[in-house]
Amino acid sequence: MKEFNTTGICYPYKHYMVNIDSRIDEIEKAVVKGEYITINRGRQYGKTTTLYHLAEKLQENYVVFSLSFERMGEAEFGTDDALAYNFLDKMRKMLRVAKNANDYVRNSIKKVVEDNSEKSLIRFSFLDDFFTDLCDNSDKTIVLIIDEVDSASNYESFIKLLRLLREKYLSRKLTPTFQSVILAGVYDIKNLKLKVRPDSDHQYNSPWNIAVAYTTDMSLPTDGIQQMLQEYESDHHTGMDTTLIAQMITDYTSGYPFFVSRVCQLIDEQNFSWDKEGVQNAVKIILTERCPLFTELFGLMDSHPALKKSIREILDGRYISYNNYVDGLNIASTLNIITDENGQAKISNKIFETRFKNFFEFEKRF
Repeated sequence: MKEFNTTGICYPYKHYMVNIDSRIDEIEKAVVKGEYITINRGRQYGKTTTLYHLAEKLQENYVVFSLSFERMGEAEFGTDDALAYNFLDKMRKMLRVAKNANDYVRNSIKKVVEDNSEKSLIRFSFLDDFFTDLCDNSDKTIVLIIDEVDSASNYESFIKLLRLLREKYLSRKLTPTFQSVILAGVYDIKNLKLKVRPDSDHQYNSPWNIAVAYTTDMSLPTDGIQQMLQEYESDHHTGMDTTLIAQMITDYTSGYPFFVSRVCQLIDEQNFSWDKEGVQNAVKIILTERCPLFTELFGLMDSHPALKKSIREILDGRYISYNNYVDGLNIASTLNIITDENGQAKISNKIFETRFKNFFEFEKRF
């Protein structure tokens, strides 16, 4: 029997989930055109699930290396040569699912990692020609997907890797390179800067200004939520009005993927009724539970006074122009805390709005 999932990847055979095929098809079109793409959304907004199913789809026509930088740190990114080794080692580990990789690609990656395993270092300059050889000798073009790039964004070695990929992209008509590179994370890395030469008048340049930002709305639509509920109803026969419940969930969550799944999960697991009262009971629990999403947001407000100030002003009803370049608003926009409502910044959903109001009310008491 399927269940609702709020952690990790959602699988259609295992979990009740909103169909995201149209989202996958849209990104695939960009890959076909050879675009380099950034996908930036807030925590638990469906990025990892999207990337997983995108990789599954692309496997039909490409060699896909889908990597994650989650839980990588100083040991992996501390030096250029450490990054080069760990990056290729991650590619090696993905060979088991890169079904279109031919013997040349497989043997080349395995050999270079094994030959350098003693020190776990590979000369960073080696990557340039190595990537060219891989792409030149692969039967199918190669797509590189990297999730959780935020983990690496503070390391100069990673910025150098971006610059290398950028240079290869710009010379792609002369030398073989990746068909597409997709980088996903919470924060936009397109504005990272790389120091070039200390004596240069232009000491910094952007290593990733070649990428196209994926801007399509990734919130879950009401009709998609209803279809998910209809599947659940077919299995459980609760007698729910799927149209009503889907709209109620949208009203509270505005389609924020984690909240949508969490409301449904709580109703199911707590045996609440699938009606107005059941939805309200689930929302009450969400508003009081200590989930990682809220823990991180409250921590960010403590460390970023401008973010905290912006949220408080919006909640107080002040007219704040939606401008994601303004300090505070830019973080809130990146994390999908706020939305653009006819040019005015508004809290993106009722759950966030209520939780933040409770937070500030609690602060006043102490």
